[in-house]
Amino acid sequence: MSSPLNEEDRALLPPLVGHGEVMAEQLGAIHAGRVHHALCLTGPWGVGKALAARHLGRAFLCPNRTPLGACGTCRSCRRVVLGSHPDWQELRPSGGSARGSIPVDQVREMNERVWLKPGEGQGRVVLIEEAHLLGEVGQNALLKTLEEPPPSTLFLLVTPRAVELLPTVLSRCQILRFSPLSGEEVRRILQDQGSWSEEDLDQAVEFSEGSPGAALAFLEGQGRFLREKVRELLATPPGEWDPVEMVQELLASQAASPAEEGLTLTQVKRRRALLLVRLLQQEGARRFRASLLEGAPGGPYDPSLARGMEKWLDRCF
Repeated sequence: MSSPLNEEDRALLPPLVGHGEVMAEQLGAIHAGRVHHALCLTGPWGVGKALAARHLGRAFLCPNRTPLGACGTCRSCRRVVLGSHPDWQELRPSGGSARGSIPVDQVREMNERVWLKPGEGQGRVVLIEEAHLLGEVGQNALLKTLEEPPPSTLFLLVTPRAVELLPTVLSRCQILRFSPLSGEEVRRILQDQGSWSEEDLDQAVEFSEGSPGAALAFLEGQGRFLREKVRELLATPPGEWDPVEMVQELLASQAASPAEEGLTLTQVKRRRALLLVRLLQQEGARRFRASLLEGAPGGPYDPSLARGMEKWLDRCF
């Protein structure tokens, strides 16, 4: 007998805000039994791709699914939410591997498991978050299964950097593009997940550029800290700061926030680095506008500063 999800369970898989068109199309395809065997969900960081993948995977395994998605109350839905479904497999970056990559051994194990009979008879789901971290060897190992997929199996590849996937892998996937959310949608998500002042919400929504993940990271501690660091940087005369030293200090200076729980050290560093670059771009542009329009202290802002730092960070992480 099934039982409804309680509030704690719902917190593990919250409703998806936005992306209505792409989700309606894919949920309808799942219900009709004509979904592509491999979906690549791509778009900016923090806009809900991984959450969308979990909703799609849950619907795929739900015996009571409708064109609107999973029923949310059956045994299968509960087990997906609680992380105990026998036919749900996830590939994740390993904290001990180079650059937080996904070890090829995970791919090889998955390649064997997907051919086993499903434990509950509905099918299998393989979720690969940060799919670009598979590396060339891992992607080639995955490619063999994507070329000859087992029946009733749905592969969900989630990545903000689809350009780093091999063309042969992408050619076996249906590409689903996720766009930034509206400011109103970001605000709604923030209000559902915590209590913040209107001023904090305004700053987080502005900072987010349509990414709820970035907004939450800003509100949960790193944002204010990083903003002060960026302001210090922009107040420093050109040539008098060391980007390597500053970034190393930044990445090691704070304990993990709630938004970073469950992430590898490399993922935490990459997330903070992305926040830093975004703040550098926003604060620098704001400072330059103020100097032009209001005569405030500032001086020219060189966008290549942020671009150069982004490239340097990418080589490191």
